[in-house]
Formats: sequence, structure tokens, C-alpha cells
Amino acid sequence: MGLNIDKINCLPMSQAVSNDYRIIEAKNEIEEGRQIALAIVDHLNSDIHNIGIVTENRIVAKLIKENLKRYNLDINDTVARSLIELNEVKFFLLIFELAVNNTLDKVALLSFLKHPLTNLTINEVEEFEINYFRIPKIYNSLFEVLSQIERNEQYLGITQVIKTVLEFKPKILSGKTFYSFFSEHLRYFNTLVSEEIRNSLPSLDYLIDLKMELKPLTYAHKPIKIRRYKELLIKILSEQSYRDEEFIEEVQILTPLEARLQSFDLVIIPSLNEGNFPDITRDWPLIDAALATQFNFPNYQEPLGFGAHDFNSLISNRKVILSRSRYSQGKETTESRFLSQLKVATSIEQVNYKSAEDSEIFEYKPSARANPKPPLSARPKKFSVSSIERLIYNPYVYYAKYILNLNPLDELDVTSIKRDFGIHLHKALAEIFEQTLPLCAEKFTNDLLNKFKACAEKSVLSDSNTLQFWLKRVERIAPWLYDYEKEILPNLKGSLTEKRKEINFNIANTTISISAIFDRVMLYKDGGIKIIDYKTGYTPLQKEVDRGLSPQFPIENLILREVMNTDDISQEYIELRGKKDIANSKPITVDSKVSRTELIKLITIFLDPNQGYFTSIDLEKNQRFKEYQHLISLNLE
Repeated sequence: MGLNIDKINCLPMSQAVSNDYRIIEAKNEIEEGRQIALAIVDHLNSDIHNIGIVTENRIVAKLIKENLKRYNLDINDTVARSLIELNEVKFFLLIFELAVNNTLDKVALLSFLKHPLTNLTINEVEEFEINYFRIPKIYNSLFEVLSQIERNEQYLGITQVIKTVLEFKPKILSGKTFYSFFSEHLRYFNTLVSEEIRNSLPSLDYLIDLKMELKPLTYAHKPIKIRRYKELLIKILSEQSYRDEEFIEEVQILTPLEARLQSFDLVIIPSLNEGNFPDITRDWPLIDAALATQFNFPNYQEPLGFGAHDFNSLISNRKVILSRSRYSQGKETTESRFLSQLKVATSIEQVNYKSAEDSEIFEYKPSARANPKPPLSARPKKFSVSSIERLIYNPYVYYAKYILNLNPLDELDVTSIKRDFGIHLHKALAEIFEQTLPLCAEKFTNDLLNKFKACAEKSVLSDSNTLQFWLKRVERIAPWLYDYEKEILPNLKGSLTEKRKEINFNIANTTISISAIFDRVMLYKDGGIKIIDYKTGYTPLQKEVDRGLSPQFPIENLILREVMNTDDISQEYIELRGKKDIANSKPITVDSKVSRTELIKLITIFLDPNQGYFTSIDLEKNQRFKEYQHLISLNLE
């Protein structure tokens, strides 16, 4: 049976009172690591040289070590790092990935070029990224990238390292045994990294030693494929440990197990939050305690009991600093039960370690709330549906996009598959509704599939497996659309697809243009008009339209009333999911008079030069157009 925490007292009261306990309650783990580092420096200056930092939280341990480097202190971390975690070893693996992959991985290439071991300048790599990777063109291989840049003197450094990697390709592919693969791999690593830099990386001795260990085994192994080499290499590097050799022995980072039976002049116990100390994670959370006992599962109370024993031993030292962070990864934490019991048993002095340098580096006052006020001449006079939506949700986002003309860069490692599906389906529907409805659903389905395929084959959907997945969606949608069209066809005079319409208003002595691109406008024989908007993603709710948060249909209704000179207009979203709920029609009502009044009021407000394009304060709820949020400064105090 494991120890029961409820039966353990942290310390006899008399002993607890005589000990020196202090606590750091930091805002987050970054601040916690910084304050612990300052506490260590403070005690080293006070002739306390036997300090033990006891934790299993590797994040906080790393933060403490990095902060101590500011004071030229590298402490003894008894927990060895895996060799594969080192930056130089990651670079070693990146060379292999780039050389053997048939298709180009943009993120891997940029990670490789931005790595310090390539010795390339930041400006050169950033210019390359902007000019060649932030454009619609798709590069399929390193050879294609090289052909684009090798004649440009601006990218001589990048050209050289890519050529070196490509020279490596045929030689690594010609390997047979693990040793031959590894030898060639290491040789090209040495070619890419200068001798001066290699000599400053003692961890590379591990790779050389590994090669020497492998040599006697070369002939004892059968030839392997390159995929197998990669798997074995990662496994071997993961199992190899590495320790920094230069450190001060007076300060150690230990796990609770390593700290047993040791005594220190000062013990620091970080991360005193539930889940860290004690760590009572269960590997089988869906099985209750009774069933676990029946089948002899490990008793999850055992680590809790051992944690209580370790904590009791650690706080028996005369001088103890406890610490915790109130937030971790943006989420509020819960104080460790061990810390809570100690607070009941004795008084603990709360401390806050700061230095003059820290006050300059880490303390700041947030900027005033963004509220730019450009002159009337700089304010746009033409509005689309999407620009009005931005103006409603967050005026500063409108300012960034339409006045500063800032377009956010797409993330390199994120494909726009869902967005592309919607774009190409809209194109296919626009084409198919320009022709006569076929006599049967099968012919309609085939036509729609062919048109969608023709559009999608030139996009990120062109991969055969990806394309087949989305063609199945279209195949499920097509019969529903055919039945919908067949039902309304007898009453229909015609329809317009993907048409742009525009109207002008005179507001505050200024001519304002409002435009919209209509997915489809149905013209009925009785003179009525229906606006159709096809949705493959989120469909706005009626209440969002009523509150003015989704201005598309109100604006489109307003435009058609002016252009078509009629009041008989209705609106309908058609949801095209292609999943279990294959498709659905959702009628939407709008009040045209209110729409006109509110639209004019909104534009009038922002035609006033004294009106700023302010930021929305509630950023958590306002996630629309969040790609511009990094530009926003808010004074929340």
C-alpha cells in the first residue's frame, strides 16, 4: 500500500516554527524562474554555497538556468539532456530531412536557413522568405528553389548551402549500412559548419564517438533502407544523454528522488502547484479505484505518498524557499496541497526578488489604446460588404487593412484546404447555373464534379487523396442541389451569378460607394427577387443579422432595391456541408429601412475627422480578423 497524504504531517509544529521559510508567488513561470535566479545570486553573495533546487518541472528548471546565465553562472543540472534536444543535433537532422525528401517542406527549409550554424545573415534569409516564399507560387523541390535564386547575387550564401545539401542527396542515398549513412551524414554536417564553430560545440564529440562505436558493428548488420536509418538515428540520439561540463558545483538542480538523504544550506522547491508537486497523473483515468484494485493496477496514491515523504524531508532543512506561479500557459493554477498544509502549520514570509536591472528590462507600462484619426482625405469613400463588417467588429482592423493597406502574411505551415474548397465550389456553381438544368440528377452531378475538379486541380486540393476526399463531398451535395433547382425552376425567369453591383450615397457632402458581389440572384416570373448566398463554412444566425453584426444580406438587399427598383426581395443562405447534414436552406429576414438608417449612421460617424478608428477591448470574444491583433496596443489598467 502507498502512503496516505491525509495521515502525514509536514513537520512537528516546534520544528516548523524554527525553520526559515520564504515563498515566491509569481505571476507566471517566466517570472518564477527569474525570481529564483535572483534569490540564488543573493544567497551566493551571502556566503551560502550549498543550494539545492528540487523539481521535476523541466520548464522552470530551464528558465532558472537561462536567467542565471545573465550573471555568468551555469549551475549543475543533474538531469542530463537528451542529445536530440540540442540545437546542433536538430540542425544535423534538418540536413537529412532536406536532402532526402522528394517534396519541399517550406518550414524545414526556413528553419534550416535561419539556424545559426548556417552562418547566414538575418537580412538575407528574411529577404529570401518575403520574395520567394510569401507568394502564391508553389515550389515542389529544392532544385526549383535553387533555379530561382542561383543567379541572384543577393542570395549567394543561401545558394551555397542549398547546393551543399543537394550534393549530399545522391551520396546519402547510395548508403547501404547504418554506418555508411551516418558517416556521409556527419561529413556533410562538417562541410556546412565551419571548423571554428564546430570546435566551440563540445556536444558534437558525442556524434564523433557514436561513429567510432558504430564502425566495428558495420559488417555485422545487413543493409538497411534510408527510412530505417532515419528511425534508428532518432532512436539512438534520443537515448544518448548530454551534460554541460562547465558549471558551479555549489548550486544543483535535482529531482526529488535525487535529493533524498541530502542536506543543503538552502533548499528551493519551485512549481508548488497541483500536478507538478505532487505529480499524481494517472495513466488510466477512466478506471475507478475499486476496479483498479481488483485487476492489480498500480495504486495511484503511491506517488502522492512518496511526494509527501520527499516534501517533508526537504522542508526539514533550515532555510527553504518555496515558489509557485499563479498562472501556467495562460491558465490559473491551484496551490499544491503540501504548500497549503505547511501554511496552516507555520508562518511563511512572502518575498519578491527584484534588481535595478530587472526594473528596466521587465517592467513597462502598456501603450495608450490605439485610436488613430487620419484626415478625411485619407479615409476610404468606397465600401464593400467585408469592409463594413470589419468596421463594425473592430474599427482599428479596418484602419489597418483599408487605410494602412496592411495584409497579414499567411502562415507557411498552414494550408487553406477548407477555404479553397469553398472558393472552387462557388466557381463551379457559378458556371453550372449559367447553363440549362440537365434532365436528370446524375448528369447534374457529373457536370458539377467535372467543373469542381477543373478548378481544384490548380490549387492545394490537387493532391489525389485530398481531391478525392472533397469530390466525395461535392458528390453528396449535388443531388440535394438538383432537387432544390428542380422545385423552383417552374417559377424562375432567370438568375444572375457572381455579379458585382454598386450604389452611391451622398453622406455629409461626400459621395460614398457601396458594393457587393452576389453569389446568386434569382429572378422570379412574378417579379420577386431572392438573394442566395452559398455557405460551406459558418452561417450567420438571424439574431446576428438583426443586431447588425452580419451586414451582408442587409447591404445586398439595400443595393438591389436601388438597382432593381423593387421592394419584393427575400434572402436565403444555402448551407453546403456534404457531411451528415448534407445541405440546408435557411431563410433570413431583414428590415431595409433600419439597414439603410444604420449604415448611413455608421459611415457618417467615420467621416468625422475627430472620430478615431479605435480598437475593440474585448479581444477574447472578438476573434474576427484576429490576424491584426498583434498590432493592437491596449492600456488595460
